[in-house]
Amino acid sequence: MLVRNFEGMTMSDAMKEVKKAFGNNAVILSTNEKKVEGFEKNIVEIKAAAPETKSVGDDFHLTNRELDNIESQITILDDKFNKFSKNAVRENQIHTLETGLQEIKLLLLESLRNKDGNIDRNLPKDLIDLGQHLRVMGLEESHCTEMMNHLSSIPYMETDGSIVERSEFYKSHAIRWMHKKIKIAPQIKASKG
Repeated sequence: MLVRNFEGMTMSDAMKEVKKAFGNNAVILSTNEKKVEGFEKNIVEIKAAAPETKSVGDDFHLTNRELDNIESQITILDDKFNKFSKNAVRENQIHTLETGLQEIKLLLLESLRNKDGNIDRNLPKDLIDLGQHLRVMGLEESHCTEMMNHLSSIPYMETDGSIVERSEFYKSHAIRWMHKKIKIAPQIKASKG
């Protein structure tokens, strides 16, 4: 009797491979889920045997009980696979976790700054808020510190003392600072041919 292992993403896929190789009269010896390295989901592995060659007139049949047993095993494995795939971590959940970790990092940095009396204590509130906003957006700490040092060296001329004006003043100078630091490629010019 020829025995082979067949694999598939689902029980149905593996059974299709068994039927393709051995036909509808294949004998299922065992089924199990198998973890593959570098792959998120388990795969289904079926160990099957080809029916022995029969002489003319000698039919090979599975009993109804054997067929029911195979179908119930397929259903159980298919259910397990579906539950596993539903519980797998999704990409958007990972993004949410990364965002939360970034916010925790910023809170810790803020706490350390306030504790140590770092440079932020000597900066205006609008400039501190701008720095925190840029850190949340993902600007690296070294760039943020460099920009804060630059912005704090620019004299602010108050006209009516409004906070909105001060924050807009720092935002416009931050944009200018970024334009100087970030290299932008020239516009692509298309030509015929």
